[in-house]
Amino acid sequence: MTSLAYSSTEPFRYPQRPVTLDIDTWLYEYEEHPDCGVCVALDKECREAIEQNRLRAAYEASSEIRNGHPEHTSKAGA
Repeated sequence: MTSLAYSSTEPFRYPQRPVTLDIDTWLYEYEEHPDCGVCVALDKECREAIEQNRLRAAYEASSEIRNGHPEHTSKAGA
């Protein structure tokens, strides 16, 4: 009987290189509000995070700009 278990001393071998997926840019899009100090700071944080490839931090900053300021969305809808 042949054992199908792999040896723990041999590394896994994959037939191809790993796939790298492109990041959806809409995750980092937001409407700019240059008169809001919080938004300006978050915008700077988002841009720096993207430059440093810290994508989670960039997403969180852009998400806070999009969703964290209801006064901006109410002004835009009026």
